[in-house]
Amino acid sequence: MAGISGMTLGKDEFAFHFDTERGIDAQRLGIFLQRAAKVARDNGADLRIVAIEEGSLDVVARVTKAAAKKVGDEFAANPVKTSAASSVLVGVVIKGLAMVMAPAESGATPLAKAGAEIVEKEHVQSITIISQVDQVIVMDPAIADEVRRAERRSRAPALPSYRETQRMIADGGEITGFVAEMDGDLYFRPDGHRFAVPIDMQTSEAADALYPGAHFRVRGELILRRERPYALIVSSAFRI
Repeated sequence: MAGISGMTLGKDEFAFHFDTERGIDAQRLGIFLQRAAKVARDNGADLRIVAIEEGSLDVVARVTKAAAKKVGDEFAANPVKTSAASSVLVGVVIKGLAMVMAPAESGATPLAKAGAEIVEKEHVQSITIISQVDQVIVMDPAIADEVRRAERRSRAPALPSYRETQRMIADGGEITGFVAEMDGDLYFRPDGHRFAVPIDMQTSEAADALYPGAHFRVRGELILRRERPYALIVSSAFRI
């Protein structure tokens, strides 16, 4: 199969096609290829760069079986000496690279972040992996945006669980949050959580101190039903 720019690839080769008219900074390209080689190694293969083609920018890599390294079952089932073995290993490597670069599959991996940076900083429209039998776009501006969102999510602090909050209150701890009115009932939305729990006005000793639109520090008991917040019994409340 000829690549996007008309190059011909061997059974044991694939190429990274960078859609650009300006070229790519050597250091950024080197980081990307280094991380791609690590992914290939994890999938049982070594990469050797054998050509850089003109056009946009095509970096051709030859795949060889890594020494003393297990590969995927699909490749292991084929005799190494057959002509099909090389193309199977190439397919295994491409599949591994595509998965690692897909934020929905793997999040913001080092390789995905390197690819996103190339698209963002080098005016590259897309990065496509090409083999004799297939070609798949693994990075473009939309995918780069997804990588950055995944990166931000990974840096966000983990939210406390319902059980952790329940235990903390049961041990006499305080929680802070806003009181809101919904359909005539008062709800408490704890800071740092993504839920609002109804306040049990009948059994809450501090019910009279609560009103909507204000921020409070409270003590009490969080009741769970089916592992979800069901009611909050407030024993003390102080506006803050």
